[in-house]
Amino acid sequence: MKRLLVVVALAAAVALLASSAWAQGKGKDKSDGAVEAKAKDAAKKADETADEAAKGKADKAEKGKGKADEAAGEKAKDEKVKEDKGAKEKAEGEEAKGGQGQEKKAENALEQMEREEAKHRERVAKLEVIRAKLLEKGNTEAADKVDGILAKENERHERVMERLQNQDQEAAGKFGEKMKKLDEKDKGGKDKAEKEGKGRKEEKSEK
Repeated sequence: MKRLLVVVALAAAVALLASSAWAQGKGKDKSDGAVEAKAKDAAKKADETADEAAKGKADKAEKGKGKADEAAGEKAKDEKVKEDKGAKEKAEGEEAKGGQGQEKKAENALEQMEREEAKHRERVAKLEVIRAKLLEKGNTEAADKVDGILAKENERHERVMERLQNQDQEAAGKFGEKMKKLDEKDKGGKDKAEKEGKGRKEEKSEK
């Protein structure tokens, strides 16, 4: 009987130990599952955070690139505007310089024409005076030689004036207008002198 009680007690103890061990194992499994779940959740959140950080970095880099491209475009645009402005100013400067140079050239050509004309008129006037005096003295041979000199002077003058006028047409036009006015003035003076001379002759004849 005692032996049976001991066996029962031992069996109960074994069953109690087995039950306790099972309970501990089950609790351990639950604890391990919870830890594993937390670890998975943390890993997921870490991946999401990393993805968000990478996306943010990529967006920032893209925005930075866009700003850099925009700045480069603005810089290129400004340089193009400056280049066009510089080219325009240079062209205007050269045009103004060319215009001033042409104007100066025309002035010089006109002055040369005027000097040549004055020199020619002076020579012709002197030669005609000499010729008239020779004719008064009856020296026709010498007067003929003066005529030859006058002809050569006229030819020389025509060649010089033709060369000067071909060098600058603008100056030639201005010179032509000036000479036209001068000729009209000379003609008016001659007509007046002739009229006065005719009047004096008539007065003498009346007396």
